[in-house]
Amino acid sequence: MFQWVNKPFKGFMHEKWAKWIEAPTHHVTLAGRVKLPSISDVCEWVKNSWQQVKSENIEKSSKKMWH
Repeated sequence: MFQWVNKPFKGFMHEKWAKWIEAPTHHVTLAGRVKLPSISDVCEWVKNSWQQVKSENIEKSSKKMWH
């Protein structure tokens, strides 16, 4: 499953995080550290990343797991 589903999913998540961290709009703490993304941001990243995983990859993965 990792090869066809998890790896692309994690790649898409990383892209979204990288865009977020590079954006000048996030807030920093008094110590100058970047605050964590909001739960709604992370949920949106997960939703969009799953939508980007190809259905053929999910089918291929499930066939490999069960056969």
